Amino acid sequence: MGKVVGAKRLRARAWARRWASVIGIVERLAQAIRGRRALAVPRRCAENPCMPSFPATAHKPAQRSADAKRLARRLAQLRRVFDLDAIARQPADAPLITSYYHQNFHPYRRYHSAEGAMHMALNPGGRFDREGYLGQAQRLEALWAAQPPADVLELAFGKGFNLEYLAPRWPGVRFSGIDLTPRNVRHAQSRPALAGVALSRADMHALPFEAGSFDCVFCVEGFCHATDVPRALAEQARVLRPGGLFVLFDGYRERAVETMSAEEALAVTVVEKSMAVDAFQHVETLVGQAAAAGLQLVSNESLAAAVMPNFRRLDRMASLFLLVPPLTRRWLGGRSAERGRNLAAAALGRWTVSMGLQGYREMVWRKGDGGA
Repeated sequence: MGKVVGAKRLRARAWARRWASVIGIVERLAQAIRGRRALAVPRRCAENPCMPSFPATAHKPAQRSADAKRLARRLAQLRRVFDLDAIARQPADAPLITSYYHQNFHPYRRYHSAEGAMHMALNPGGRFDREGYLGQAQRLEALWAAQPPADVLELAFGKGFNLEYLAPRWPGVRFSGIDLTPRNVRHAQSRPALAGVALSRADMHALPFEAGSFDCVFCVEGFCHATDVPRALAEQARVLRPGGLFVLFDGYRERAVETMSAEEALAVTVVEKSMAVDAFQHVETLVGQAAAAGLQLVSNESLAAAVMPNFRRLDRMASLFLLVPPLTRRWLGGRSAERGRNLAAAALGRWTVSMGLQGYREMVWRKGDGGA
C-alpha cells in the first residue's frame, strides 16, 4: 500500500511541475505577443506635461449587474482553490506585513514588474504599458514644479523604484526613505542609483526623524498598511515643515462595507487580507483623521480608470492559474500562504474596482502653520 501511495504522490508532483511549466510558457508567450518595451525615462521634467485627470470608472446599472455576476463566478472559482473565509479572518499586523513582502520579493519581479515597481501602473490610454509604473513619480514632479522641495521622504519605498527614478532627476533634493521589510532595505541600499539616498528600516508610526525635517512626505501603496491611522498621520504631520505636502497614492474603500452585499463584502475583504492589509481606509474617514492631525486637504483625485489596464492584466494571469484548481492547489502547496494568496487579490481586484467597491486615488494634504 505504501508503494502505491508513494507512486501516486510522485505522479501528482510531476503533474504539478508540468502545470507550473505550462503556466510559465503561457506567460512568456503572452509577454512576447505584447512586446515588452524597456522603461524610457524622460530626461527632463519639463518635457513631461502634467499628468491629466482620470475619471472614475462608470457604474451603469446594466454594467453593475454584469460585474456582480462575474464577481460571483470568480468567487466560486477561488473557493475551489482557497478557504476564502479563513483569508477574510486573517489579521494583518507588522510581522505579517514584513513576511508578506519578504515572501513576495521575487514573485513581484516575475509577475508584476521586472524593473522593481511594486505598485500599479497608471495607464490613462486604456492599454497596459510598463511606462505607467512611472506615473506616480511623474505626478509628484508636477506638484514640485512650482516650488521644488529641499527634503523629501518616501514611506514604504519597497525596492526603491520611485526613489531610483526621482533622485537622479532632482540632484538638489535630499531624499530619504523608510521601509519595514529588511529584505527591501538591503536590496535598495545595494542599488548604485540610490547611493546618495538615506535609506533605513523604520515604522511609519514612529519615524526616526526630528520634527519639521521634510518639505514633502509621500507614499505609494504603503499607507494602507497603517495599523493605527491617526497615529501614522500625526507622525507625518510632525516631520513635515509648515506648508509641506503629504501625498498618498493608494487603494481605498469607496463604500462602507455595511452597504455591500455579502459577496461584495467578502471580495473586498479577501483583496485586502491577501495583500496583508487589515482593511483599506475609507476615503471620508481618512480625510477627517488627517484634518485632526493638522493636514489640510488640497486635492482628492480618483485614478481608478488609470489603473484598470493593470488590473485587467493581473486578472488575465490569475485566470491561467484557476483553469485547473486541483493542480493549482498542489502548486500552491509548496509555497508560503502570503505568496499564494496574492493570486486571490489578482483575481478579484479588477471586479471590486470596476464595481466601485474599492478605488485608487491620489490624495494631497498640506500642513498648516498650526499643524502638529
